[in-house]
Amino acid sequence: MRAIRSSHTPVAGLFVVALAACAGQPPAPRPNVASAPAPASAPPAPEPAPTFRLPPGVHPTHMEVRLTLDPSKDTFTGEVEIDLVLDKPRQTLWLDGSDLDVKEAHVAVGSRQVPSRVRAVGTDFLAFDLAEPLGPGPAKLIAAYQGKVDAVQTQGIYRQDEAGPSGGDRGYIYTMFEPSSARRAFPCFDEPGYKIPWRLHLRVRAGHSAFANTPATGEEQSTDGWKIVHFADTRPLPSYLVAFVVGPFDTVTGPPAGNHATPLRFLVPRGRGPETRYAAEVTPRIVKALEDYLTVPYPYGKLDVAVVPRSWGGMEHPGLLAMGQPLTLIAPGEQSLQRRMDYTNTTAHELGHYWFGDLVTAASWDEIWLNEGLDTWLEQKITDRLEPSWKWPVYVLSTKETAMRLDASSLARPIRRTIASTNDVMGFIGDLITYYKGAAVTRMIEHGMGEAVFQRALVRYLTDHADASGTTDGFLAALGVEDGGVGAAAMRTFLDQPGLPELHAARTCDGGRARVVLTQQPFVPVGVPAPSSRSWKFPVCLKYPSGADTKSRCTWVGDTAAIDLDTCPPWVLLDEGAAGYYRARYDKAELARLFSVKGALSEIERGSVVSDLDAASQSNALPLDDVLDLLPAVVADGSRASVESVTSLLQGIATDDLPPAEQKAFARLVRRLFGARTRALGLDAKPGDSDDDRVVRPELIDLVGRMGADPDLRAQAKARAWAWLKGGAAPQPEVRRAVLSVALAAGDASLFEALHAQVKRETDQAVLDDLRTAMATYEEGGRRPFLELLAQGDFQMRDATPAFVGLMNEIGWSNAAFRFFATHPEVLPPGRSDDAMFFLKLDTFCDASVMALADQKLRVAAKKMEGGETALDEGLARARECVARNAAQRAALERFLAARR
Repeated sequence: MRAIRSSHTPVAGLFVVALAACAGQPPAPRPNVASAPAPASAPPAPEPAPTFRLPPGVHPTHMEVRLTLDPSKDTFTGEVEIDLVLDKPRQTLWLDGSDLDVKEAHVAVGSRQVPSRVRAVGTDFLAFDLAEPLGPGPAKLIAAYQGKVDAVQTQGIYRQDEAGPSGGDRGYIYTMFEPSSARRAFPCFDEPGYKIPWRLHLRVRAGHSAFANTPATGEEQSTDGWKIVHFADTRPLPSYLVAFVVGPFDTVTGPPAGNHATPLRFLVPRGRGPETRYAAEVTPRIVKALEDYLTVPYPYGKLDVAVVPRSWGGMEHPGLLAMGQPLTLIAPGEQSLQRRMDYTNTTAHELGHYWFGDLVTAASWDEIWLNEGLDTWLEQKITDRLEPSWKWPVYVLSTKETAMRLDASSLARPIRRTIASTNDVMGFIGDLITYYKGAAVTRMIEHGMGEAVFQRALVRYLTDHADASGTTDGFLAALGVEDGGVGAAAMRTFLDQPGLPELHAARTCDGGRARVVLTQQPFVPVGVPAPSSRSWKFPVCLKYPSGADTKSRCTWVGDTAAIDLDTCPPWVLLDEGAAGYYRARYDKAELARLFSVKGALSEIERGSVVSDLDAASQSNALPLDDVLDLLPAVVADGSRASVESVTSLLQGIATDDLPPAEQKAFARLVRRLFGARTRALGLDAKPGDSDDDRVVRPELIDLVGRMGADPDLRAQAKARAWAWLKGGAAPQPEVRRAVLSVALAAGDASLFEALHAQVKRETDQAVLDDLRTAMATYEEGGRRPFLELLAQGDFQMRDATPAFVGLMNEIGWSNAAFRFFATHPEVLPPGRSDDAMFFLKLDTFCDASVMALADQKLRVAAKKMEGGETALDEGLARARECVARNAAQRAALERFLAARR
C-alpha cells in the first residue's frame, strides 16, 4: 500500500517545527524509526476488544494531523501520522475513533510499510489489523479518513451559522473534545493520561481564518480557493485539550496579558469586535493575578480567546481559550454587574485550568477532581482578589451549600472515585460534587494548614509535575512535604468517601474558663439511611467573645477533640470564617443568641449559620416552625448573605399543594421578610447603589414578586414589560429577567404571547436567555406553555438550558419540568450531552405523584445518553428524599402558617 500523503502538505519529517516555540520549549524528540528491530517471527496472541480504556503497551509520542475543513459541509477529511512505541510484538493496534470512515492505513517501521485493515468496534474504537506483526520498538501509524461535522450538538468538530451585520459568509467551525470527543475528529489515544506534543495543519477556504492551540508558522496559498495553515508543535497535551476554529472571524487585539506581556486576541464572529471591550479590560488582569499567586509563569506563550456560540461556559484549551458568546460579547448598554461578574469568574476558572489541568493534567478521569476541584477553589480566590467589592466569599458560601445538599443524598459519590465507563466520565465531568465539594474541602484544608503553607505546596505540585500528569497521591505528597502530612491525611478522608460530618459541641464552665468538647457524626437528613460507619478528620476554629474583643481557637478534629477557652462566653461560633465543610449543630436558643450578636460575626459567618439552621430543618433536629420563627432575626442585618441564604431556604419548602389560605400566609411571610427592602431598592439601579444592592435587587424582585405575590410589584413589572414591548424604555439588563418573570406572574396570556413574538425577533443571546427564562415561569391553569413550545420544536433543547438552570432551585417549577420530561422524553437529545443529563437530575424535583412515571418514561431516553441512567437515578433518589423531608415537616409548616392566616 502506498504511503498516504496529501498533495497539499509536505512530508512530515522534511520540515521542523519548534515545540511551543512561543514558550521557549525545545523541539519534541522523535523516535528513530530507521533503527527499529525486525518484526517478530511468532504471531502475537490476539487482544480482546477494549470496553472503555485502551489496552496498555502502545504509547504515542507525537501526533501530526492534517484536516480539510469547510463550515458549509457536513463532513471533513483528515490524515494522521502517529509516532508510537510498541512494548511487544503486535498485530492489532487499538485506537479511539467514533464516526470515522478510514479510507487507507498502514504502519511504517524504518523503510518498511505494513498495510493495515481497519475495523470499527462498537461506537468508540478502531482496530488496525496489520498484515504482519510489528514490535517491539518505535513505529508510525499513518491513516486517511473522513469524519462528520456536527450541526446539532457542541461535540467533536461542530459548526454554527451566524449572520454578520451585512450577511455574507456566515459559517464557523469550532471544536469541543472534552471528555471523549477528540475521537470524532481523528483516530487517537483519547484518554487524559496520553499526553504528547501535537502538530496541526488545517486546509481551509482562502477567505477564512484558522486558529489553534499554538501560533501559525506559515501559510501555503493555492489557486483553487484554498490555503493550508501550519501550526507549531504544542507542549505535551492530552487529546481533549487540542482545539481549533475556522471561519470568517474578526480578530480583536487586546492589551498584553500578565507579567510577561502574553499576546492577547479575541476571535469573534464578523462585526462583533466592539462587544469585547470589557473582556479585553479584565482578561490581562486575570492572567496577572494567576501568575502572581501561583508564581509559575503563564505556560502557553499566546492567548487567543475564541468566542463560541450558545454557551454560558468556557473550555480551557491551551492558547485557544473557548468562551461563550453571552459571557464575552457584551453590547453597549448590556454591561451589567452580573455580566461582568459572570465573565470574570468563568474566565478565572478556565484560565486557572492552564495550570491545574493543562500544565499538570489529571492522569486519568478518576483524578479529575485535581482539575476541577482545585481550579474551582483557585477561581474563587482569584475573583475575590480582583474585585473585593463583589464579596465573592458570599457566592462561595452558596456553592458550598449546594455541595452539602448534594453530598447528603443517599446516592452521593466521593470526590475521587473509580471511573469504569464513558457513562461514568460524563457523570463525573458535570458533577457539582467534583467542583463545589472539591473546592470547599480544599479551602477548609488551606484554612487549617495556613494560606502560606498551602500555597507553597501548590507551587511544589505544579513544578514537580509540569508538562506531565498529576495524581491524588502526588498532590497529597506535596502537601505533606510542607506541613508534615496532617492536612493531607485529613483531605484524604473527604476525597475517598461521600457525605459530610455534623459537628457537636458540649460546653462546660469552671472557674471562669470553658472547655468545649467536639464530637462528630455523619450528617443525615430525613429520608436518607444513616451510613454504618463513617468519620472524617478536619480543622475546626471556634470564635467567641472575650471582653470587648473576639478570639478564636483551632484544632484538628478526629473522633473527638477538646478546646479550652480563657472565658465562659455567652456564645460560641463553631466555624470561624465559614471555612469548614461540615454542618454545625446548634439548638434554637444558641441560634437566637448568634443572630442577636451585633457586629461580632462577619457577613459570611452569619450566612453560614443560616445554612446550619436550614440543615437542622433538613434533619428534623429543629421543627420547621422553629426555623421560620427565627427568620426575622436573620434578615434584620440586611446583608446580602442573609438575603441569599434565606431565599435558598424558602425556595426549598414545598408549598404547591398547601391549601390556598396557607399559600397566602406563606406569601405574606415572604413580603414581611423582604417587602420593605425590595420597595426601597425599586426596579431601577440608582446612583450610589452598592454592588450588593445591584446583586440582591433582581433576587428580591423575583422573590417578592413571584413567591411573595406582591400586587404592587407585579403591576409595576407588568407595566414596564408592556412599555418595552411597545417601543418604550426596556428594563435594565440587571433586572430584565426578574421584571419579566414577575410581570408574567400576574397571569397575562397576551403578555406571554408578546414575549414569544419578541423571542422570534431578538438576536442578542443574553436578551434571548432572559426572555425564555421568564417565559418558563409562566403558568396558566396548571399548564406551562413554555414547555409546550419546547415540545412543539419552537426551541432547541440547548437554547432552553439557561431557562432550566435559572429555575432549578424552585421545587414547584422543578416538579413541572420533570413531569414534562417524563411525558415528552423525545425532546432530550441522545448521545454525549451534559445538558441532557442536567435535565434528568433536576435537583429540587420533589413530586411523589410523578416519580413512577418519570422512572418508566425517562429510563428509555436515559439509556441513549452517556451518563443518563446515573443522572436519572440520582434525580429520583433526591426526589424521594425531598418527599420524605416535606412529609416530616408538613405538620410544623401548617402549624406555623395556620397561626398567620
